[in-house]
Amino acid sequence: MQEKTLGQHSCFQSWFSEWSSPSVYVSFLLLATCVFFWDGVDLLTPFIFPLIAATVWALFIGVLIGALVKAQSAKNQALSRRFRFVIIDLVVALVAIFFPFTNVRNFCDFNFNFNKRMEVIEMARNAKLSRPHDYNRTVCALPSGFEYLSKGGGEVIVTDANNHTDKMDPRSFHVLFYTFCGILRHYSGFEYSADDKPPSDAKDARETVHLRKNWYWVAY
Repeated sequence: MQEKTLGQHSCFQSWFSEWSSPSVYVSFLLLATCVFFWDGVDLLTPFIFPLIAATVWALFIGVLIGALVKAQSAKNQALSRRFRFVIIDLVVALVAIFFPFTNVRNFCDFNFNFNKRMEVIEMARNAKLSRPHDYNRTVCALPSGFEYLSKGGGEVIVTDANNHTDKMDPRSFHVLFYTFCGILRHYSGFEYSADDKPPSDAKDARETVHLRKNWYWVAY
């Protein structure tokens, strides 16, 4: 019985040792940074969070180098055991670099919140969205409970094909929901087009994708 207990204790220690490795923790931290990157940018601004992300990458690279050094020194162990954390770190690095986190995030955001955004479209069509800024009448504030649909303050841009604001043409109006709102015209978002035509300044966009009828993804 005592031998069995000691064996179980040894197994627990081995399992705990595996999962308490810095490689495991920093891998989870890096993946979380990739998954929630744009939420972090929205929360902490485009100046602060990218610095945090760069720090996480530096920490990850440091841990990877440490895992390589440790693997080289532990020559009394099997090759697979020596390099197990190096392999984990390399796999995580490949996922972090090549997995389309932004595309998956946008796909989920667009589809999960589609009906809510259509409610906002009807509010815009019926002129029920407030325009809080006299200096820019294209900016409309989303009502309570809808702010999360547009990053950067819960506001959308509402215009029509002729750049009208208060008296829009319901057949050609556009509504832009921000997914990222930076500075110096660096932004991206989902844009509704009542006439299904691309945004008027799509030629200047870094990326324009027709998602479905009346909807575009634009990035500037």
